[in-house]
This record gives sequence, structure tokens and C-alpha cells, in this order.
Amino acid sequence: MADPETHVKTMNLIALETGSELAVASTGVAYSKSFLVPNFDSAAIEFQFDSAAAVDVKVEIESGAVVPTTEGSADVANYGVGNTISSGITTENTNWAAPAPTVSKYCRFKFTGQGSNAASTKLTKLKLHYTSK
Repeated sequence: MADPETHVKTMNLIALETGSELAVASTGVAYSKSFLVPNFDSAAIEFQFDSAAAVDVKVEIESGAVVPTTEGSADVANYGVGNTISSGITTENTNWAAPAPTVSKYCRFKFTGQGSNAASTKLTKLKLHYTSK
């Protein structure tokens, strides 16, 4: 059987963040760095949180035609939520999701701490796996 991974490309998006992690403390909002969307047939997102206590994070993809005015900050003039990946991740396990494709030039992830989310919560893994056209 052929190795199915040979046609899958991976973008390690957490590597773009300072210290290779992104704090999503309490009920705060954090944004990943924006990235140019690759031309793909199908894609999956792999992500993971770490915390000294409870994790409760909403995960969304924001799309835009340009890079944000300020990376890491809200930019309602240029970015909007393309789709919600999960309305509440509550584990430190590795999570996988298949995003619905949104036609845009750039994307970034928006993480919103909810309810019991601890101040120590941080994103430690964020990868986009895709098959190219």
C-alpha cells in the first residue's frame, strides 16, 4: 500500500508564535498569526491546549483579503469569522477538525476562553494538514 502521507503537506502554524505557544487565558481572546491560505483539495486542523487547570476554549477561523492591521489583535475592518471549528474544547488531548473551506487569501485562528477556562491555558499545537491541488 502506498504511504498516504506522501501527498499531505503540513503548515506548523504554532511555530509562528513567540515561544511556540499562544496564551488563551481565562475568558480572553487570542489570535494566531495570519497565514496565506494554500490552494488545497482537502484540509484538517490539528491543535492542542495545555493548562494547569480547566480548559474551555472556542475555536474559530477568521478570513480576510489582507494581513491584519495588527497581528494578534481584533481587526473587524478586514477579518470576519469564516467558520466555527468548535464551540468549546474542554480537554488537553490532541484535537482534529476538518474546516469548511472559506474562499479568502488569508486566514488566522481566533481562540476565546469561556466559563471555567483557566488563566494558565495555552495553545501548544496548531497545524494545518492539506492535500494540494
